[in-house]
Amino acid sequence: MELDFRTKIFIWIAGGVVLIALIGGGLWWFLRARKGAAPGGGAGVKTGQEADKVKPLPPLSIEDAKKNLPRVSVKEMKQQTSVAVVVREFVERFGSFSSDSNMVNFDEVKPLATASFVSWMEGYKKQALAGLASGVIGITTRFVSLKTVATDGTHQSLEVATQREENTGGAKRVYYQRMLVKLVLEDSAWKVDSAYWQTKE
Repeated sequence: MELDFRTKIFIWIAGGVVLIALIGGGLWWFLRARKGAAPGGGAGVKTGQEADKVKPLPPLSIEDAKKNLPRVSVKEMKQQTSVAVVVREFVERFGSFSSDSNMVNFDEVKPLATASFVSWMEGYKKQALAGLASGVIGITTRFVSLKTVATDGTHQSLEVATQREENTGGAKRVYYQRMLVKLVLEDSAWKVDSAYWQTKE
């Protein structure tokens, strides 16, 4: 049976609507499936415990960094610098002398020492010269490093590492020796109150 023109038109329109619906539905399903795959588990995507391990730390501002820095006052910085200068000057001069200089090095460090320690040095001069090893005509001491043992507002105990060189007029012997130095604060100045040589290394 041959369809009339009106029926053919209706069939073509209905078929076009169905085709459009199928194409639209397929496109919608494809886009939805593609979008849903991204946040899930695929290659290169970390989930669960892996994601927890790679969480970035919150950014640290300059102000926060400043707050976390140890606070050292200008006065404390000046005091530590002053201590280091005094100890270095004292140890190198106190530990360097020769048999023919009459221990003039002790006179050179008097301004760095307390009155009681100056008095002790006066009595120690002869003992120091008599204690020189046989053949040794002089010793040169060089400062190496400084370590704080104990400290408060007016007293400091420090361990000083030194390198010492004995001169026998020909051969020279180099060794290391530490000194324990105790300082006190007098009239806003750090002064040496005692010094003890430790065993040679």
